Amino acid sequence: MAGNANPIFSRIGIVSGSTAGTVATFSSGSYTVGTNIFNVFTADATNGSFVQRIRFIPISTTAATATTATLHRIYVSSVSATGATATAANTWLFQEVAAAAQTPATTTAVAYIEVPLNFALPPGYSILVNSSTTSTANTGWAASVFGGAY
Repeated sequence: MAGNANPIFSRIGIVSGSTAGTVATFSSGSYTVGTNIFNVFTADATNGSFVQRIRFIPISTTAATATTATLHRIYVSSVSATGATATAANTWLFQEVAAAAQTPATTTAVAYIEVPLNFALPPGYSILVNSSTTSTANTGWAASVFGGAY
């Protein structure tokens, strides 16, 4: 049973994420979780969760190294375990977001990209992401999801 039923609110906040970088040349969602598509949020197994937003931010271990321009893809999936196969039958493209190259520096802030989600995620479902270009430690993007468990 949900923590609050009328109206329904999240009981516990959840913030989770992963790096978003890998080569993904098409948008069907047919990938291996943890290899070329990444789980950034898993809904509560009993009652599901509410997902509020996802934020993509460029990351770099070396100042003045430009991140790679890319296309981030956000999926809703009924699979979440590392090594599981996401297919067109269990994973659905939610949105694509273009991201320009940026150069992180020690004296200037980078621009993040925030995508509103604002929907209930069924129990055990997940938010998966990937990118259209390969990321490295110096040219990567991270994805963080903000939500809550019912």
